[in-house]
Amino acid sequence: MVLKAVCVLKGTGEVTGTVFFEQEGDKAPVKLTGEISGLAPGEHGFHVHAFGDNTNGCVSAGPHFNPQEDPPMTSGTSGPWQRDCRS
Repeated sequence: MVLKAVCVLKGTGEVTGTVFFEQEGDKAPVKLTGEISGLAPGEHGFHVHAFGDNTNGCVSAGPHFNPQEDPPMTSGTSGPWQRDCRS
C-alpha cells in the first residue's frame, strides 16, 4: 500500500510552500518532493513532528518523528547540523 501525506507551509512573512511525502511500502524509504518559496538565500532545514496537529504548537504536534529511534540530534556549538535521515 502506498502511503501519502502533504504539509502546507506558511511561515512568517512571505515563506510558503507545499511538501509531499510518499512511501511505497513499510520497508521503503519516504520520498519528499515539493517547493518552498520566500526563504532568504542560504541553507535551510526542517524537521517533522509525529502528529499533524498544530492547534497548540509543538505541544499538540508531539515529538520529532523518529521511527528508527535514531539518537536525538542537536546543533551544539558548531552551528547547524546536516544529516541523511533513514526515516
